[in-house]
Amino acid sequence: MRKPILVARHGIRRTETRRARLLETLLEASPLLKGSLSRVMRTCGKPTCHCAKKPGHPVWVLATRAGGLQRCQVVRNADVDAVRQWVAIYRDFRSALRQIEAIQKQQKALLHGLMEKRNLPYK
Repeated sequence: MRKPILVARHGIRRTETRRARLLETLLEASPLLKGSLSRVMRTCGKPTCHCAKKPGHPVWVLATRAGGLQRCQVVRNADVDAVRQWVAIYRDFRSALRQIEAIQKQQKALLHGLMEKRNLPYK
């Protein structure tokens, strides 16, 4: 009876330590930018420009979703490095959030298993 309790306690503490580390990363004050950054080829619209025929001008675009619609914004060349960093922070944030959700699921399973092992049948 004591061994399952110790195993569950150890598992809970280990996952709680990992969860606390992830929470610290989520609570950082660094800005993030929801979306994805990509380089695309676009036409400028001038009929005499070479881009009227393929391949076009290379442009950095930030793609986001709002209200179920995709929105693409052109990113200035001077802002590309900052936007890339903010998008990476957003991806890391989402990853940490998914990991915390998995930890909570794992902790819940450990606690349910512990409850079953500690349950005394009444006779």
